[in-house]
Amino acid sequence: MAATREKKATITTASSSSATTNGGAFTTVKETVTLEKEIKKSKFIAVAGSISIEQSAHSFLNQVKDPRATHNCWAYKDYIGWGSVPVQ
Repeated sequence: MAATREKKATITTASSSSATTNGGAFTTVKETVTLEKEIKKSKFIAVAGSISIEQSAHSFLNQVKDPRATHNCWAYKDYIGWGSVPVQ
């Protein structure tokens, strides 16, 4: 039987007057949330969290990466667009 442990994400909508978001509303994660799921004896762990600047993305990724994992997949999106940073 597959094991699943999850904490539901709290999503919040915020407004921004920044020109990069066209002055509209955007949706963001209010608090860090983790989901673990086992599929065919493989364990998948997803972590979502909120960042404000690229440097906090580096820090967040280093905090949540699992050293036991054979690989850590990741992505982040700031208010300007998609970005990627190396996880060491």
